[in-house]
Amino acid sequence: MSPLAQVYGSLLVYVMLGSVRLFAQAAPPPEPEWRIAFEASFFRPGVQVSVTDAKKTLLTAGVYKEGEFAAFNKKEWEGFSMAWDAFAKVARTNAARDWDAQEIRLRRDRRDVVLYAEILSRNGTTGCCVLSDEFGSRFSETMGEVFLFAIPSRYQCFVFPKLGGNVSAYSEMVHSAYRASAHPISVELFEWEKGEIRAVGLFERP
Repeated sequence: MSPLAQVYGSLLVYVMLGSVRLFAQAAPPPEPEWRIAFEASFFRPGVQVSVTDAKKTLLTAGVYKEGEFAAFNKKEWEGFSMAWDAFAKVARTNAARDWDAQEIRLRRDRRDVVLYAEILSRNGTTGCCVLSDEFGSRFSETMGEVFLFAIPSRYQCFVFPKLGGNVSAYSEMVHSAYRASAHPISVELFEWEKGEIRAVGLFERP
């Protein structure tokens, strides 16, 4: 082998070894950044986990990155080599911190009875924090041990009492929020009970 070929050969090995080292050093995002979130099924995210009885909404995984939620693509998720349940457990705990970024508005009638609550954020983490363990504790006192909610976008959620209210009266409100958002999710209605979430209906177009 000529001296020149030996030099090129050595250089190639060096570059390949360097690439291997860089790949080996690549690490998944830090645990505090892990999140799960509601997502519209038509977006076809890289990670798709069903919500009980839902037809238009699913759960996905991602990270809180550069001030907002960013969903994983399929390749990023496969690089984790981690079961959904294990990831989701950490992500739900992390999402408790996202409540600090939410604005909560209670809408009351003339008798001061709470009609519904509105949760708003500017960073798109509303779809994450409603999956945290704190969701129930924050609303069960005003909405009851079992309550309903809709999440028309990453930035907005409506929470309703299950008893004593006419939820269908808010169809226009939910549809308007869905249409106005840069990142809509769905107009499905969900039920929260003891930490379990399932779809129970759909807000009809008014």
